[in-house]
Amino acid sequence: MVEDVYALPRQVVGDGGVFALAVSGDSMIDGAICDGDIATVRRQDSAGHRDIVAALLEDGTTGKVLRRVDCRSRVCCGPSGPSRGRRSGGRTGP
Repeated sequence: MVEDVYALPRQVVGDGGVFALAVSGDSMIDGAICDGDIATVRRQDSAGHRDIVAALLEDGTTGKVLRRVDCRSRVCCGPSGPSRGRRSGGRTGP
């Protein structure tokens, strides 16, 4: 659900699809993303090991750290804060 639309200076965000998410919770506190922050996210097709990603879920979005495991064919998304759970993903390649 889109709540608001803001024009952001190209000098700040560059070109391409950019959106902002209101942060709720503290699972990314060690990534310097805190409850109440507004996270600006660039839409892209890929992410690297240990990149912070925003993932679209059926019931909203989540911000997590992407970790590649099993020779980079499986992914695991986890928090960047202490004592939080991780979500395993499926295979990313053949």
